[in-house]
Amino acid sequence: MKKYILIFFIILFSFLFLSACSFIIFPTTFTVTYNGNGNTGGSVPIDSNSYARGTTIKIFGNTGNLARTGYSFAGWNTKSDGTGESYIVDDIYIITSNTTLYAEWVSNNVVDAPSLMKYLKANFGILQTSIGQTKFEFDYYENTTITSPYDYWIQVGYDIDFFHDLKYSNQISTEMNHTVCQELKDHQERIARAAIDKMPNKKIQGGYFSSCYLYPYIHEGYVDDNYYSWRNYCGTTATEYRLAYDHYPFVYENAPITGFGWTAYIDDDLER
Repeated sequence: MKKYILIFFIILFSFLFLSACSFIIFPTTFTVTYNGNGNTGGSVPIDSNSYARGTTIKIFGNTGNLARTGYSFAGWNTKSDGTGESYIVDDIYIITSNTTLYAEWVSNNVVDAPSLMKYLKANFGILQTSIGQTKFEFDYYENTTITSPYDYWIQVGYDIDFFHDLKYSNQISTEMNHTVCQELKDHQERIARAAIDKMPNKKIQGGYFSSCYLYPYIHEGYVDDNYYSWRNYCGTTATEYRLAYDHYPFVYENAPITGFGWTAYIDDDLER
């Protein structure tokens, strides 16, 4: 008898559960909301669309000129404290639920090399050129020896495909190649002057940079590419730099800070 009573209650419970579930309405579309996260000026972009689960979207940019006193806008984050996933304009995002993206802010108060990298990426991580948008990453090498003339080497990582197409694609005219190369050079100078301004007492060099091993498993065949290299020591012209390089032991103590200057002779060719 107890067995039949138990079966009865199991059937009854299952019926009631399924009946209740029939009244639960699961969302079929989701929204994306942008949050200024402490902004003191500007306005957030508005995405008025509704998206099905699994839809791939592109992240909006700072279209409303969001600003915050003492900070630079660095993109968006899935958490207000910046510990979530970070996104910048045109990054891909897959919708799985209603989403709030919070403005991510980077302090303009640079105190060391890591904070300088964050500042540079926030302000110079994207460039709109005449052939489209390209993005950059920022890293640095800190010199701790007396046999090299600098404190920091800022390595601006670039989109290799973008640079390759700029140099070799027959879809880009020689005239356009020269135009975009000048845009990239101007952008690199802005990066350099910002870095020098934030760390005026440091000897800094930098430029667009990439490197790899042709045989990575055995770390053989190291190659690197440099474009629009610069420094703030040993003169502001290439001639002054070469004179310092040729006539003095090229060590830290013989490399005075002199201001921004190009170091073009070490660069690879990007212009046709």
